[in-house]
Amino acid sequence: MYTVRQLQQIKLLGDSQRLAILRRLMDHPATLSQLGEHFSETPAHIRHHLKALESAGLVALAAVRPVRGFLEKYYRATERAYLIQVAVFPEAAEAHRPLVIGSNDPALQKVLGGEGSPCVFLNLDSLEGLARMREGICAMATIHLLDAASGEYNHPFVRHFFPGEEMALVRLFHREQGLVVRGGNPLGILQIEDLARPGIRLVNRESGAGTRVWLDQALRARGISKDMVDGYQDEVHSHDEVARVVAAGKADVGIGLPESARQSGLAFIPLFDEPYDLVLPQKIYSDPETARFFERLSSGDFQQRVEGFAGYHGLQRRGQVDLVS
Repeated sequence: MYTVRQLQQIKLLGDSQRLAILRRLMDHPATLSQLGEHFSETPAHIRHHLKALESAGLVALAAVRPVRGFLEKYYRATERAYLIQVAVFPEAAEAHRPLVIGSNDPALQKVLGGEGSPCVFLNLDSLEGLARMREGICAMATIHLLDAASGEYNHPFVRHFFPGEEMALVRLFHREQGLVVRGGNPLGILQIEDLARPGIRLVNRESGAGTRVWLDQALRARGISKDMVDGYQDEVHSHDEVARVVAAGKADVGIGLPESARQSGLAFIPLFDEPYDLVLPQKIYSDPETARFFERLSSGDFQQRVEGFAGYHGLQRRGQVDLVS
């Protein structure tokens, strides 16, 4: 839930002139006259925007100095950097549904994310989901994160983000991931080492995605530098996007799901199997108001529909929960 001040800041920075003024004052303090000269605007025009930024707590008076017989006010930004996030939620009538932030999974979205869904999904990535839950922005997070040191999925990351807190990990399912390539695999891409071959271009997932975490660990284990992989810096934000980029011929390979490959008419070479978990505080898991959500997850209809997608198995059963603290 945003405070009135946060909503005011988001609204103000939607104006490009105010955003430009704020960025200028993040660099160094300035007066109305100096800002007016920089932006080719009158001091009165700058004053209007500056007062709005000041009332929102983004700008403050830094100093008052005599300049040519007059007292000039120097303003500065209140911080050296800002993180402004915008999330649009359903109408108030739907506000009782829990917000789930985290890893993208197209099957889960298609089965559980439509009209009448018991939750609201916001796809970012696994690490973002844990970070936003720690900040209290969402009730739950979806993750698939491999810890290189222990070889364990998900638990080490939950312990790191929520030390000493009682958390529940609900195993939703296992899913397969692998190389998504053009139909017939004309370039003969069969293993991670092939990503370093000349003439092979990768489409990557964003930093923080569980798939990216796995790939980075796989490259390190094989002594392959990121600089050796053409396209490593080319990022997309979902498994379906990976498949679309490969299908369009803009990349030769990506790491993704067999269902995404199938729907885009692509070939799939399996690499690994991973658990996909839902993380939430134990007190929320035990709350009777979330019962509808978990009843839906453990229903035969949910399991049957997810099993209809390629590469999914070991679906959640009621009570398949790990407690982490």
